[in-house]
Amino acid sequence: MLDQYKYVVLQPGQYNLTDSIKINKEGSVLLGIGMATLISTTGRPCIEVANVGGVRVAGILLEAGPIKSETLLRWGATAWTGSQDQPGVMSDVFARVGGPND
Repeated sequence: MLDQYKYVVLQPGQYNLTDSIKINKEGSVLLGIGMATLISTTGRPCIEVANVGGVRVAGILLEAGPIKSETLLRWGATAWTGSQDQPGVMSDVFARVGGPND
């Protein structure tokens, strides 16, 4: 999703995802306003951040769907330590299992 765009703002609402939102660009921003809810319907992570610095994710509620998910947010590949010069930031990110439909 963020291959074409560097900044994405999600409006309030529930987003049923069949695939992950992939963040591959350095300095990208994924911002939910009014607590946007991302629901994994296929067991894949809601958000996958590549090994890039300066990424910001905020104002998001991650929700597990009907198929078991190993993780709802994957930040970097295995053993990636991040960037000291451009650290990533998560703020107001919440997760839940179950919800109003269960």
